Amino acid sequence: MCSSDLERRAMEDVLYQEEVEKYRAVRSALKSISGDDKVSAARRPELPVQTRSTIAEQLERLRIEADITQMKLCELVNLDPRTVQRHLAGATMPSSRIVYRYAKLFSMLLKRQVVISKLP
Repeated sequence: MCSSDLERRAMEDVLYQEEVEKYRAVRSALKSISGDDKVSAARRPELPVQTRSTIAEQLERLRIEADITQMKLCELVNLDPRTVQRHLAGATMPSSRIVYRYAKLFSMLLKRQVVISKLP
């Protein structure tokens, strides 16, 4: 795992921890107002759920953001159209080498560093 992946994941964890701390602060304030330890579900703030998107979701989001068609994506990464369709549909998992090619391509097209996470 490269350092940018580790930095990104560390930042996500920090942001998640901040949301958890906010949740706990609100919950303790509600407890002190109501005078009991159980806060009703109607007044309880929702705890944010840490979600990670699949490779297929990331690829599709990046493809739309880059405003390219599936066929153009096939040409740019030099893969068979059916293979790219399977990757975008989530039917097959691209190898690390192919994920790197996708990331390099989208980084070039979007003019920013793109990291595609293999973690769901």
